[in-house]
Amino acid sequence: MVRIVLVSLLMCTACLAVEVRPTDRIVPLIQDGDGWHTSITLVNLENTPARFELLMHTRIAQPWVLPVTGVATPTNDGYVRGTLPANGSISIRTNGPGSTAERGYAFLFSPDGATIGITASVQQAATGTSLAIPQSPEREDRFRLPFDNTGGANTSLLWLSETPYAIANYTAVASDGTILLIGRYQFSAQDADTQDLFSLAERFPELKDCKGTIIFDIAYPNATIYDDLFFSAFAIQSFPQGGSVAIPSMSDATWRSNRY
Repeated sequence: MVRIVLVSLLMCTACLAVEVRPTDRIVPLIQDGDGWHTSITLVNLENTPARFELLMHTRIAQPWVLPVTGVATPTNDGYVRGTLPANGSISIRTNGPGSTAERGYAFLFSPDGATIGITASVQQAATGTSLAIPQSPEREDRFRLPFDNTGGANTSLLWLSETPYAIANYTAVASDGTILLIGRYQFSAQDADTQDLFSLAERFPELKDCKGTIIFDIAYPNATIYDDLFFSAFAIQSFPQGGSVAIPSMSDATWRSNRY
């Protein structure tokens, strides 16, 4: 249910140990407007200055020209550009004036090939709500996400892909190993949403009042040598007593794309 993020997030915190890999360069959720904004901090993990380019996209994969503060170079055609000092950092805050909450995502590039870490959070100042967003790889071919829809809890899933006709094969497994659901979803070049955010229990009634893990196996059957292979996902766990937390994808090192 999209309103979990757009309207009714409660205050949460998340503590994660992060190893930044070369393709960990996706901010999978940016939200702005109607009192919402997104704060993004870039950290230079190199001992020399590093240029960066942050490309903002709407949920339908269009460049998102979004006003930001924190960098001298303004957004231009969806890009936010700047230079990080050696071992330095910079914080960027979106400042869209819209009365409607809009969402999208961002790609991080370094023309210098530098390793740059990202932290991000979606916030609404008026209510004090906040959600920490995990830095994500641009491609992960096999991964798992835990979910819990029991006792009033609810898990939502955000996934996105710009690769035409990418396929997400998924198997939902209960805590005791029982298979609850097997299915597949194929992104289409004509789909309105490149980025999709939904409640698992609402999209898949088989997972209502259940707890377990979803196993994903991603395929790109129509991709050519010219297509970038791109798939990113994370979960949002909401608790019955209030509060939400972002859950990053989990994978064994042998499952990850050979592009690392």
